[in-house]
Amino acid sequence: MPPQSVRELAERRVGATLRDKYRIERVLGVGGMATVYLGVHRNGHKVAVKILHPELSKSASQRDRFVREGYVANSIEHPGAVRVLDDDIAEDGCPFLVIELLDGETLDERRRRAGGKLEAREVLAIGHALCDVLAAAHDKGVIHRDIKPENVFVKDDGTLKILDFGIARVAHEEAALGGLAGTPAFMPPEQALGDIMGPIDARADLWAAGATMFTLLTGRFVHDASRTTEILTSTATKSAPLLQEVAPDMPHAIATVVDTALAYDREERYLDAREMRDAIGAAYVELTGEQLTVAAPRGSASVLSIPPISMFPAARPSMRPAALASGMPSVRNLQVAIETLVDVPPTLPSDSLDKTLVDDAPVHEESPPSVSGSINTSGPESTIAPPTLSGAPPPRTARTRAVLALAAGLGMVLTLAVLFGVRAARERRTSASGTSTQQACEGPNCAGPRCTTNAECIAESGGAAAICRKDSGACVKLETTECKVIADKSEIENDATIWIGAMYPYGVKGNSYGKQAVKAVELARKDFADITGGIPPVAPGDKARPIGVVACDDSEAAEGLATHLIDGVGVPVILGFARSKEVLDLANAFFLPKGVLALASNTASMLADIPRPAGEPRLVLRATVSADMINRPKAVVVEEMLEPMLQSRGVLRRNEAMRIALVRADNASGISHADKLLSQLRWNGKSAAEHGDLVRQFVVPDQLARKGGIEALYTMADSVAAFAPHVVIEAGADQAPFLAIERRWPAKSKFRPNYLTCGQLGDPNLEKLVSERPDALRRLFSINTTIPSALTKFIMHHNEIFTDEKIDAGNSTSAPYDAFYAAAYAMIALGDEPITGKALARSIRRLVPPGEPVDVGQAGIYAATQMLRQGKNIDLAGAQTTLDFNPETGDPTADISVRCIDPKQRVTVESGLVYRAKSGKLEGTLKCQ
Repeated sequence: MPPQSVRELAERRVGATLRDKYRIERVLGVGGMATVYLGVHRNGHKVAVKILHPELSKSASQRDRFVREGYVANSIEHPGAVRVLDDDIAEDGCPFLVIELLDGETLDERRRRAGGKLEAREVLAIGHALCDVLAAAHDKGVIHRDIKPENVFVKDDGTLKILDFGIARVAHEEAALGGLAGTPAFMPPEQALGDIMGPIDARADLWAAGATMFTLLTGRFVHDASRTTEILTSTATKSAPLLQEVAPDMPHAIATVVDTALAYDREERYLDAREMRDAIGAAYVELTGEQLTVAAPRGSASVLSIPPISMFPAARPSMRPAALASGMPSVRNLQVAIETLVDVPPTLPSDSLDKTLVDDAPVHEESPPSVSGSINTSGPESTIAPPTLSGAPPPRTARTRAVLALAAGLGMVLTLAVLFGVRAARERRTSASGTSTQQACEGPNCAGPRCTTNAECIAESGGAAAICRKDSGACVKLETTECKVIADKSEIENDATIWIGAMYPYGVKGNSYGKQAVKAVELARKDFADITGGIPPVAPGDKARPIGVVACDDSEAAEGLATHLIDGVGVPVILGFARSKEVLDLANAFFLPKGVLALASNTASMLADIPRPAGEPRLVLRATVSADMINRPKAVVVEEMLEPMLQSRGVLRRNEAMRIALVRADNASGISHADKLLSQLRWNGKSAAEHGDLVRQFVVPDQLARKGGIEALYTMADSVAAFAPHVVIEAGADQAPFLAIERRWPAKSKFRPNYLTCGQLGDPNLEKLVSERPDALRRLFSINTTIPSALTKFIMHHNEIFTDEKIDAGNSTSAPYDAFYAAAYAMIALGDEPITGKALARSIRRLVPPGEPVDVGQAGIYAATQMLRQGKNIDLAGAQTTLDFNPETGDPTADISVRCIDPKQRVTVESGLVYRAKSGKLEGTLKCQ
């Protein structure tokens, strides 16, 4: 269900009449791109009205794609394609489509209602009708590119309809509509590879039709995995499993049809949709003795004629046709796959892959009539885990193992072996003891014969940083194009060095947060190296164990970096990350199954929802504040500080209601922040929902994905200026939108907005804003953690070491510093116990109250080490939060202060107002006016 605020915005159209023709009766569904309503024409005819969201309607490309869907669907001239009856522009400038109203359900709904699977006879009838519609579409040069159970609709009268031609490719538009689009679980290999194997043709839809039948029959995806990138990688590099391997009782006739449709090489699939349709018909005759025919002339849709289900003959051994025996990827294709799919393709961030898998599932009304399949909900970043189909994944088959072994035995290129080796390593489970199983290194940076020392590996690598994995005797190169080593030469050569990982966006495509984060980690590592030489020895006479860091730039392709750090280097803990969505994805694919601890500096509230298996320690902890922690103080500041202040300044006239604009980033953090804030905002004695149109959301691209300079935000800024809010609140975005809004604000306006952020007031964009508009000094406020003594010491220490880039309380990034200290003290608390992710997660419980208070920083290292080694607990306090990690959520606590800019010194200072976490109240007096 979409956030209540989104639904409420959609509800506001109810009762309106579009272009004096279509009266909006009620909302049928809300998606990421559009809302679908039940509409009634002035002649009484009921229709579905699909209206593009206002924020997307400002984009010419989005408008064109939206309206194009109707023209493509109607061009097919087959009743099995949903008909678009009209298109127009609403009075507020949003384009809309008028679509035939459908009563029934999608195949996905039908499958789930049946318990997860459909009977083989029904699936054959569905596949027959589906291929008949596809044949008509292909005759018109239309390739759907997103056939899946959610996009195939069965009406109550048995009529089959194909929905959602939003990403369909038309022959004469080939150049304009390339690239990777669709739903990964139902993409053929050539589509998963992003067209690098040549243009997508009609046989892509045949593979998707086969995958749809496979899912309806088995209740699972063709390539069963929990991560979108894993599905894409499997699709691009592996043949589909034989249907009878997954469902041994499946009749041979239907297995042959599905296996042929799912051939890796498209030349080995059916020639066209009609050939597949006829093959399905022949299978139906063989199984039932009855005939399946194309239901009617072109004047009526294909109808599913489903006789009563009878017992089918016992399954016979199924062999893929001879032409399919060579369905494994060629060496050339696998080399391409290695280059493009081991990491997420640079042209398509992993966020967009996940949203394609999750968000383009239709949004349905609770009861018929439903137009669900015609709603394309691809849009903002999803924060939901990919759906899991019913049915347990099959075990790795002997055939798969044999093929992999054969590939290696034939001497395929080293990179091919590496790709399969990494995948195999990633599929291993944790050991029975509950600790992370030490993997033999199987990655692109593992090379050479068995080793015994790091020095051997360094010499073998020509002097490059490398280590010898003790568990496997394999050399591992530490540095890659995205990863660098934070350790000196002697520490790299030291076989006792403990290696941990860090993932921050510090490279060319990164940001200031990532660059500062890496410096904070480097500073913390140096603290332990200078004071105790790393992790102090347990037994007298032993030597300290240095801590080395492999820091990777995760601006892009986070999964490949996690593979390098976990499967290659073998780190027990990773500090990071660039995005909250990245943490969610890596938790499911790496941290939880492999027992690796993550200490995240990310704010999305959903991180607290990452599961913790019963009896196991929590493996994802947050070293900073969350959206939940920061939004309650924001709401209180709006009601108790900003509203009275604006009234006293005369900005709000008597009885005038305050208008609020939320500017959020198009990512998980932005969605989380905005949703939580909307649910808590109150002013003038009313909630945000009660204020209606007095609060609006404005979406800006993720900072790391944004293209262009500040000018790229001017369209958004114009929309904000037209709304004329009194207060603009940053909800999971950076501060660049504030500068854009200020530049586009009408010069003759009687007031300019106040800004409230949870970011740093030392941001370069805000410095530009103040430089251009000095009066903004009185209008800029920040919500952040109070400034404890540990932060003051961190800033002084940082500026002493990194003299080239001084920081202050307004622009410091201290959470990674805190995270390193938590990891290091957890190692010390383990004593001589093996250092694994789960062991570290357990020992962190010795760093929270009750215990002797210790701040992060050099001064506390010796005393904290002594207490931990004596079996005592400490109460570790960070430079940003308390680091009192909640064992259930992984979140710490913190008091939150309101900050402003000192107009004389132009530096960030605490305003005198503090939100106390324990009392939930705003205390103190505002000093910066």
